[in-house]
Amino acid sequence: MGDLGKNYATNTAAEQDGVWEPLADGIEIRVARIGNPNYQRIWEREIKPYRAQVDRGLMADDKMTEIIIKVMAEAVLLDWKNIEYEGKKLPYNRANALRILTELPDFRADVLFLANQQASYRAAEIEEAEKN
Repeated sequence: MGDLGKNYATNTAAEQDGVWEPLADGIEIRVARIGNPNYQRIWEREIKPYRAQVDRGLMADDKMTEIIIKVMAEAVLLDWKNIEYEGKKLPYNRANALRILTELPDFRADVLFLANQQASYRAAEIEEAEKN
């Protein structure tokens, strides 16, 4: 018999506080899960002025992308290590997160991919990693 808890239970603190994920060249990013309570709160705050447009399917794609990036910079991409951009070390802060999520759509896509990976936030896997 399979244990659903082992396969599906997640660590809610990790979903909100983020987990460290390795990228190329020693870069690591701390990514919270899409849909965590902080994400939901910020999403609702940012989308509220446009709710009628969204509900009617009239929201411009560029405006939706702008909102998604802002929410990601506040609630998904929470920290990083060893990032350089345009030849300079780039310290983590919300403004820099907003900048690179805006200017580098493929990086944004990678962050979104990682933030949607249930396995990264699975309680059993986090517990096992903490033991090692």
